[in-house]
Amino acid sequence: MQSIRHTIFDNGLQLITESVRDVRTAAIEWLVCGGVATNEHDGDSVLLTELMFRGAGDLSDREHTQKLDHLGVRRNINCGVRLLKLQALCLGSRVHEAIEPVFNMFLCPKLPSAGLVPSQQLSLQALDSLQDNPPKLVGLGLNKHHFCEPFNRSTYGDRKSLETATIERIRSVYKSTVCPVGSVISIAGDVNHDEIIRSVEEQTKNWCGEGVVPTETASPSRGIHHIEQDTSQVHIGLALDAPDASETHSVLERVAVSIFGGATSGRLFTEVRQKRSLCYSVHASYQPTKENATVRIHAGTTPDRATETIDVILDQLALLQKGVTKEELDRTITRLRAGTVMGGESTAARASALLGDQYATGKTRTLENRLDELSSVSLDEVNAYLESRVIGAMTLVFLGPKALHIDESRILGSG
Repeated sequence: MQSIRHTIFDNGLQLITESVRDVRTAAIEWLVCGGVATNEHDGDSVLLTELMFRGAGDLSDREHTQKLDHLGVRRNINCGVRLLKLQALCLGSRVHEAIEPVFNMFLCPKLPSAGLVPSQQLSLQALDSLQDNPPKLVGLGLNKHHFCEPFNRSTYGDRKSLETATIERIRSVYKSTVCPVGSVISIAGDVNHDEIIRSVEEQTKNWCGEGVVPTETASPSRGIHHIEQDTSQVHIGLALDAPDASETHSVLERVAVSIFGGATSGRLFTEVRQKRSLCYSVHASYQPTKENATVRIHAGTTPDRATETIDVILDQLALLQKGVTKEELDRTITRLRAGTVMGGESTAARASALLGDQYATGKTRTLENRLDELSSVSLDEVNAYLESRVIGAMTLVFLGPKALHIDESRILGSG
C-alpha cells in the first residue's frame, strides 16, 4: 500500500493522507489562507480564531466542547500571518467520529455575537502579556521591520482593531477567507486512505470559495531598531533572508545554519557563550517557508556585553562563509537525522511535515526521503554554497534599557 496519498477535490481542497504502521493515533492538520495579512483591520483573524472555539455546526459552545472531549480529541487553532491552522489529535479508532466536530470548527462555526466581548478581552490580555515576554517582542519586532506590509503584522493583532471589531465584521472575514482554494488538510497515523477520503469528501462537498490573496503594499524598514525597556537584560534578534523551502539550496542552508547555531556544539554557542562568556543564551534557526524564508539569530545578555555580543555574532556569520569542516558536517548530519527519525515517530509531527511540504513546495516527502536528502549532502556542496551565498540587508532588533552603538553598515551591507 502507498504510504502517502494525494487527493484534490472538485472545490480545490487538497488532502494528504499517510498511513503509519504500528501507531494508534491519528493527527489532523488543516490550513486555510486566512491569517492576519488577509485582514483589512489588523487582528480580525485573531478574534475569528478565538470565536471558532465557541460552538460549531448544530452544537453550542458547551456541547461542542463536550463532544470533542468525549472522543478524546486534543485540538487547537493557531492564527499566523498568512494562515489559520487547525490541529487535532485522537485515537485512530475514533478519527471518523472526530472528523465532523473537528471540521465544523472551520466549516460552520457559530461565531456567536455573545462570544465577541470575551474574545476581545482574551485577545487584549494576550497582547498586554507581551510586555512580560521580551524574546517574543523581539521576534515580533523582526517581523515588523524585516518583511513587507502586510506580511510584517503581529499575530496578536492591533489594539485599536481588536477593540473596535464587530461581530458582523468578523463573520465577513470568515466568509471571505476560510475557503477551499489554497487549503490543505493532512491526516497521518492509524488511518485507512479510502475511508478518510470518503469522510473528508462528505464533510467538505458543499464548501466553496477562493479566498483572499494579500499583496505587498510597502517596503520593509530593515536596519537597526531599539525597543526601549527598563530591564537588566538585553534581548537581541537578527534576521536575514534565506532560501525558500522549494529552492534547491534549502537543505544546504539547513545544514549550514545548524552547524552555525543549532546546538550547543555549534559555532555561536562555542564562540559567543563558552569562550567569551558574552551571553547566557544564543542560537540560530533556519525557517524555510513558501515565501520570505529567514535565518534568525537570538541572544540574551546584559547591557554591558550587548554590543560585543552583536559584533562577535556578525564576525562568526562572516566567518561561516569561508566554509565548515568535515567534523562539523558529520556531527550535524547525525544530529539532524536523529531528530528526523524521532519526529517521524509522532503522528502529529508527520501530519505537520506533510502539510508544510505540500503548502510550501507542492509535494510531500516520506521519512525515508528526508533522511536520504540529509545523507546526500556533501562537504564540497555546503562550502561551495556558503562561498556564493549573499547575506544581503539584515534586520537587527534589540530590547533593553539603552541604545547600542552598532555600525549599521554591517547590518545593511551590500552583501
